[in-house]
Amino acid sequence: MLSRARTARTEERRREARVSADHPASLKLVNTTSAVRTDVRVVDVSKGGVKLRVAEALKPGTVIQVRLKGANAVAKVVYCRKAGTVFHVGVQFQDIFSKRDGGW
Repeated sequence: MLSRARTARTEERRREARVSADHPASLKLVNTTSAVRTDVRVVDVSKGGVKLRVAEALKPGTVIQVRLKGANAVAKVVYCRKAGTVFHVGVQFQDIFSKRDGGW
């Protein structure tokens, strides 16, 4: 019964359909002086955000730059969950820039 209720709540939060993926990407923390970019993997994609596989945990609310194939985005971390030896991080796009527009 509890899992059915939890599933219903999860489905209600999803506004956009998600598509499984396995693509390279990179991220950089926005509010830091470090220019270091971290390699990550895109696990799934929706119109409003992506799920990333990352090596280190990120706090919800953290703002990041995500470099994707064909686009760059500013996104906010919505959740971070341990997934074996890595973490799955759900991020919501705040702004998206086409690489053709000369984004970072």
